[in-house]
Amino acid sequence: MFDRGVEQTERGKDDVLFLPYLNGERCLVQDANASGCFIGLKSTTTRERMGAAVLEGVAFSMR
Repeated sequence: MFDRGVEQTERGKDDVLFLPYLNGERCLVQDANASGCFIGLKSTTTRERMGAAVLEGVAFSMR
């Protein structure tokens, strides 16, 4: 169900970003106090778009 909702999410419609630093940043910056967050949330942002932002943020972080 989650996968289907994320697949149907229109990319680029909302500029929602997710920074996946939930345990601090351990690469390049070495900032243990860095924290994860959503950027660009609006009252119209859906759970599916937030899920897509999480997947995108984690994928870019791993890359």
